[in-house]
Amino acid sequence: MVQAVVRHGVARSCRVRWHQHRWLVHFEDRTTLSSYRRLASFRKERRNLTSRVPRSNWAHLLERETGTNSLVDAIEKLSVDSAEGIRYYPLYHDDDVPAKDDAMPGVFPYKRGVHASMYTGRPWTMRQYGGFGSAESTNELFHEALRGGARGLSVAFDLPTHRGFDSDNERCKGDVGMAGVAVDTVNDMASMFRGIDLGSVSVSMTMNGAVVPVLAFFVVAADEMGIASHQLTGTLQNDILKEFLVRNTFIYPPRPSLRITGDIIRYCTSAMPRFNPISVSGYHMQEAGADAATE
Repeated sequence: MVQAVVRHGVARSCRVRWHQHRWLVHFEDRTTLSSYRRLASFRKERRNLTSRVPRSNWAHLLERETGTNSLVDAIEKLSVDSAEGIRYYPLYHDDDVPAKDDAMPGVFPYKRGVHASMYTGRPWTMRQYGGFGSAESTNELFHEALRGGARGLSVAFDLPTHRGFDSDNERCKGDVGMAGVAVDTVNDMASMFRGIDLGSVSVSMTMNGAVVPVLAFFVVAADEMGIASHQLTGTLQNDILKEFLVRNTFIYPPRPSLRITGDIIRYCTSAMPRFNPISVSGYHMQEAGADAATE
């Protein structure tokens, strides 16, 4: 233990003495004590790991390749910490895997999926994120995607629609239909899905700012096609925090925006049980520099 204290540079802030057949370490401050506890925890984990590794050709090769004199030192040299502070070792065994979970798919708590047959009986929905120009142009794009084998649709809206502006607003000049489809009215929504059976084709809509009118347009357009709201399947992103953190296509301040998020979840739970009312997106935060733990 004394060797460990000296070796890792914490000896300046502690006193070591022999008392009743054991070494006692007195730390001068809590920071040093915390550092030593982390060191002790790491060394314990490392000993547990190496005690399960047989003295084999692998061990000797590892020591030689790393230029170390023991397997413990070799593993310490090769261990790395992730940006989130998680330590990764170069080798893991069956004993490192948590106890087997007897959870089954299709039943509570759904750890292995909501379908009993998992993805083999219910494959992932294949859809292409897209939308441009007018509702009619996007309708042609959707029909082409479905003919090509797409099992669902994913709508990309233009920036004016995201921010709740009509296409004829002077502030939107040059942006209408450029980064997605322009949807101003329920008629636009109906035109976008003309000839598409919304009762069997799921629709994902990446929308967070103008979620209320867009969802309302979708429900009314489907109703005019003879599709009731409880038959609709798909997803509304409805992740307004992402907009405040990185993307900026929000309309209202955070508190009322989050209330809208909750209202939509509450409405969909009762009126649209087959529809996903929220899809939390972490991609944008990682692109902005967040690590996995922050995300």
